Amino acid sequence: MKHNYPTEEQYSNGVDTIFYHGERVNPNAKVVNTEFRSLVERNMREAKAYEAILVDRNGNVTEGSRSNIFMIKDKTVYTAPLEDVLPGTTRDSIIAVALKCGYKVIEERINYKDAIRMDGIFISGTLSKVLPIRKIDNTKLNSSHNNIIISIMKEYNEMIKRYIHKNKLNR
Repeated sequence: MKHNYPTEEQYSNGVDTIFYHGERVNPNAKVVNTEFRSLVERNMREAKAYEAILVDRNGNVTEGSRSNIFMIKDKTVYTAPLEDVLPGTTRDSIIAVALKCGYKVIEERINYKDAIRMDGIFISGTLSKVLPIRKIDNTKLNSSHNNIIISIMKEYNEMIKRYIHKNKLNR
């Protein structure tokens, strides 16, 4: 898949996404399935979407095609259980940041019909960091104005700055 860094405008206003009803054979392994990737990429291109949110055979949100998904309801951060997603450092860091900010984090299967009723949703990844979702299919979300997402985004960016500063000093 083509990689691109989000723009400042996308961080400020969020990105458009789609639901894609399909799942990777083994979500815990980074295995390339070219046919699956091509189908997802084609759907994203046709919809002019930044990302596709994968929905499993039971209707539950799992992850993005190249990111993890986090959903906010009240003061709780929800994400799919580890067995349903590709584990990684960024996902672990986002969970740690959310906990540091004082939010409860629950790994739980969320149906895609319930996901669009959340207070906000964001994707995370090495390239995207913490990126609010503005729209899923035709449903608009107010994620870029959600205070929890904003605080997680700020703290995650600060964590990266501290890491870079620390490693510059250790050279």
